Formats: sequence, structure tokens, C-alpha cells
Amino acid sequence: MDAHLDLMDESPRQGRYSGSSPMRRALDLERFQPKNLVQVGVRGFNYPDQYEYITSQGIHHITASKLNAMGTKAAAEQALKLAGAGGARLYLSLDADVMDHAFAPGIGMEEAGGLTSAQVLQFVRIVAPHIAAMDIVEVNPLMDKVDVTSNIAAHTIFTVIAARIAAG
Repeated sequence: MDAHLDLMDESPRQGRYSGSSPMRRALDLERFQPKNLVQVGVRGFNYPDQYEYITSQGIHHITASKLNAMGTKAAAEQALKLAGAGGARLYLSLDADVMDHAFAPGIGMEEAGGLTSAQVLQFVRIVAPHIAAMDIVEVNPLMDKVDVTSNIAAHTIFTVIAARIAAG
């Protein structure tokens, strides 16, 4: 879950290992298949070469606007089906900027039209019983206003734990 693709291969300013390249570096790993990558909440398509790359690799997207149109439950179910194809173990990476700046002011890269905190919580509640591990990234306490972003990040972790316990 991220506002951005994070598929940059390399740039003169950031190099190969930066905040713009973690998904690309993950795809360098032998056990990680592009067909199992599902990027949810994306709305920062800013490099044409990345579009060509995702198309050629078969990477899936459920953009923020598509999630709004299809509903969070349907989006989570589709993401689980695509990411888990072939029996793949699931890892959820949640970049706080997947949320609209109004719900997560403590992020580094604001993009208009993000998900609400309720949508993120509903999504993780559905996928939590199926994931093997997760992370939450790009929560910046120095940019946060009255700890809003830190609190939603903590609440998200609590929601994942509770959903996993409830699922047995």
C-alpha cells in the first residue's frame, strides 16, 4: 500500500538504493515474482519508463481511485487473490502516504486523493489473517501534527494483531 510505485531502478541523485526503489530491489530477489506484486492506493505515476516496466513485468495495481470505485472489501479480496497466486507467502508493506494527507499529515510526500484511515484499517483487517509479515514506513514524527500519523500507524498494527487473533 503506497501512493508511489517505488520502482525506480537507479537515478543519478538517489542511486540504486533509495526510498524510490524498494519495490524494484525486492523484485531483484529470486523468490519474489512480479506477478505477485500488487500495489494498492497508488496515485503517483510520474515516470513513463516505470509504466513500461510494470506493464512488461505483469505487476498489478489497484489505484486509490479504483479502490474507491470497487470498494475496500473487493479491493482487499482481489489483492489477496493476485498476491497469493501460486501459493506465494504474503508480505504487506504499508507506506503511510497511501493515506490522504488529511488523515496522515506526518509523511514526506503528499499526493492528493489518498485513502482514508478507515479504508486502510478495513483493508488490513481483511488481509491480516493471510499475511506472513508486514511493515509500516514513512511515518515522520517531525512532520506529524499532534501525532495523528503515528497514532494511525499504531492503530493499524493493533488492528492487524487483533484480526490475526480473531481469525485463529
